[in-house]
Amino acid sequence: MEISTNKIVVINCNERNNDLKVRLNTDIKTQTTNNGKSAIANLLTKFPYEYKEYRSSLFMCYNRNVKSHRFATLVQLKKYNIIDNVDWSWIRGYEVRKDFIPTHVNLNDNWFLLKIFTNDEIENLKTEINEFADIDIKKSVNELNYQVDFPPFNFDWDASYGNNPYSNSYINIVTETNFDKDDIIILSEKSFIPLYYSQIPIIMASTNHIKKMRDLYGFDFFDDIINHGYDSEPDPKKRFNMIINEIVRLNGKKEEIVNFFKNNKERFDKNIKIFETIKKDKTDYNFYNSLR
Repeated sequence: MEISTNKIVVINCNERNNDLKVRLNTDIKTQTTNNGKSAIANLLTKFPYEYKEYRSSLFMCYNRNVKSHRFATLVQLKKYNIIDNVDWSWIRGYEVRKDFIPTHVNLNDNWFLLKIFTNDEIENLKTEINEFADIDIKKSVNELNYQVDFPPFNFDWDASYGNNPYSNSYINIVTETNFDKDDIIILSEKSFIPLYYSQIPIIMASTNHIKKMRDLYGFDFFDDIINHGYDSEPDPKKRFNMIINEIVRLNGKKEEIVNFFKNNKERFDKNIKIFETIKKDKTDYNFYNSLR
């Protein structure tokens, strides 16, 4: 079409836009929009919040859309006898047998499982895999009294944040949308929720997801009690196993974690204050003005 590439502007929510631009050696203009993050900050801060020292669950892990890493996380939590310490959900489990692990397919040849597990791991986890594949809908214990996905693919933000199920768990195992893609870092509401609701996050996402959140906003990820070394691991299978190993380690540290919450309220409060900065961010405004 003979359009000069420096007249093309790509605007989306991928934090790796500039990395891709450099790699492709192009002069296309790029902008990682703040619109979604600002909307999340505005939405979360609408709801009253009260810090809780004591919480009923050590972990939480909420899941709606079916993804390999989400399914694999629940399977491993069961295998390591951690699932009873987790407030967890698997809202669209009915899709698994229909679209991802049909009963007539050999598990060892299943692409959905092989994205995360080796054949030996699948063999060792067959009981847990079949158990979770047969779950139609599992709501978390703190979401039983309201709809979280009805009709399907509809989410009631006010109900979820207004009821604040997040304040009932110490550690939020966040299973982000993107996990095994090298060229994507998208900071969705899932990653911001634990930082607003005073939880310790462990985030299962693409490489350097946590690093990007630190660099952009300076969030405290509580490295003195949790090891986020998995964040820099480029291989998704290795990164997954590093995260599971860290969850297993934390499962044996409940008393230490409970005491941490008693003694570090001010650190959780500092994370909450960062949301006011996100709401005031003018990055998009300045970028659009620069295009004139």
